[in-house]
Formats: sequence, C-alpha cells, structure tokens
Amino acid sequence: MPLPFQIRLARKGATSHNASRLEDGTHAGSPVLSPDGRLFALGTRTLADLIAPAGAEIRRDHLQLDAQYLRVIVVTGYPRTIAAGWLAPLVEEIDLPLELSLHVRPLSSGDMVRALGLQIAKLESSRRVDVLAQRINDPERDIALEDADRLRGSLQRGDERVFSVSLYLLLRAPTRPALDDATRRVEAQLDGLLVHSRIALFEQERAFRSCLAEGR
Repeated sequence: MPLPFQIRLARKGATSHNASRLEDGTHAGSPVLSPDGRLFALGTRTLADLIAPAGAEIRRDHLQLDAQYLRVIVVTGYPRTIAAGWLAPLVEEIDLPLELSLHVRPLSSGDMVRALGLQIAKLESSRRVDVLAQRINDPERDIALEDADRLRGSLQRGDERVFSVSLYLLLRAPTRPALDDATRRVEAQLDGLLVHSRIALFEQERAFRSCLAEGR
C-alpha cells in the first residue's frame, strides 16, 4: 500500500529568503530585529550604555542619578544693563561644581514692535492712573517705559535685534543637604548680581535636558 505524501508549494524566491533569514540568526515566523535590537539580543553594549546612569529618580525639586543629586535653577530676570564677564563672580567666588547653559534665539522684529507697543500702552495707562489718584510716581515704571520706547524706535529703524535668552544653572552634590546648601549659596550670589531666579519645580527633568550638550 503506497504511503501518503504531501506536496508543499512555495513562491519563487521564498526558499532563498528563508535561508538568508536563518543565516542572520532568525527563524521563520520570528520578528525581524533592527540593528540595535540585534546588538541588545547579543548583549553588546554601546557607548550610550556605558555613559548612561544605572538609575534615575525624578523628584519635585531635584534629580538623583545613581548616587549624585542634581538641581536646576532657572534665571527669570536680568539686570537692566550687563557687561562682559558679568557672571564671573558666580564662577570665581563660589567653589562649587556649577554648569551654565545659555540658549539664545532670535525673535521677529515685527512681533516685538507690536508687543512693545502693547507694553508701552499699559505703562502709560498705569502712570495716568497714579497721576489721577495723586499717588507717588514709580521710578521703575518710568525707566521701563523709557527703555521700551527707545527699543521700539531702534527696532523700527533696524538698528537693533532682539533675542530670547534662557539661562540655566545645574548644581551637583553627593548628598541632599549639600545640594540644598549649594542652592542657597548660588541664589544669594545671584541676588547680589540683581538676577532673579527660581528652582524649576516639577520641571527638573526638562530643565536637566536643556543643560545637556544636545539640549533645546
């Protein structure tokens, strides 16, 4: 009695395709791995694996990478005028591991002229209200009004450009108390430079990424 047999049909080229997949270390029916996936499956470590921390913990006002504590302070206000090297006291007088990250982005002159026009209108309105109420004049408001009017004129003539500037300070310390002490010292030094700052609450991860070499 003849034995039963089964005929299996395959498309042309399927045999060679399966053979090549077997040579790559995969078998029929398994997902095709990306180059990074193959390295991971083989246990090969890349440069990113070697320099990345083993663990990270994100808190409200600081980060913990392995056994190191980090905190980012954001500068929110600058002096009216600054000169070259105005941050030198922050680096020279404080013996701390401090990293500064500066982001500069040009702004549209047309948009700034319109924004300055609104700001000038608000300041003028506030000054008229004080005059009618016979209140003492605010010198800071007068200076801001003068600066805004001068800058608007310079932008309209094309003499100046406006840039958006973001400054971040990254502190590192081996313990949490040491991090808090470093934060107080840096904030006191910034106050002496007439710089307004704040701790990036609930934004430490984003602020930390802004301090990296590829930060945005």
